[in-house]
Amino acid sequence: MLERSVQSRKRYIFALLIGTFLFLLVIFISYFIAFIQFGKITDMQGVTAYSLFEKKLSYSFFNEDICNQEGFRKISEDLAYQGRVLEDLENKFGKEDKQILERKKFYTVLLLEHMELLDKYNQGCNGSINKILFFYSNQENLIDSSENAGRILDLVYLKNNNLVIYAFDANLDSEIILKLKEHYKVTQPLTLIINDEFLISWPFNIEDIEIYLN
Repeated sequence: MLERSVQSRKRYIFALLIGTFLFLLVIFISYFIAFIQFGKITDMQGVTAYSLFEKKLSYSFFNEDICNQEGFRKISEDLAYQGRVLEDLENKFGKEDKQILERKKFYTVLLLEHMELLDKYNQGCNGSINKILFFYSNQENLIDSSENAGRILDLVYLKNNNLVIYAFDANLDSEIILKLKEHYKVTQPLTLIINDEFLISWPFNIEDIEIYLN
């Protein structure tokens, strides 16, 4: 009877050790993948920055036609992908991770460069691409509301193929964000700026947004 009890205890300890090892292995793999993602997005941001600067120089210095949308579309897709990766990394490393915050600051600069390019396109090519600036918040009491607002904007984007949405962390410790909020008179998170004219504060719905789109 005593021998069987000892064997059962050994099996329990062995199972516990295996379970702990597997748990730690999953965590290690998750962080390893996250580190790969971080390195990849760092490289991608450098490539995207070069593409943006190259395109701006092409029409401002070399007088090339800005109305060709192909390059603009590719940059837009790259930025959208980088935004999704940054969101995923935030969930893995934490929203206050210093490296992630630095990447977000650089990402903010890229968004503004892209937005300037969009404005030039609309002005020079009789374009009618709508733009929405979304100031969200990662503060604990506003995260759920920010995610709900993001889902509404996703639906608006799916319904309108001539729309670009720029999402900015309103609480990011960045001078550019401060100037951006001052420029658009944004006084609180969960605010939309539609086509540089219309300001909407949360709560809002699809109809409130689409009425201001071209």
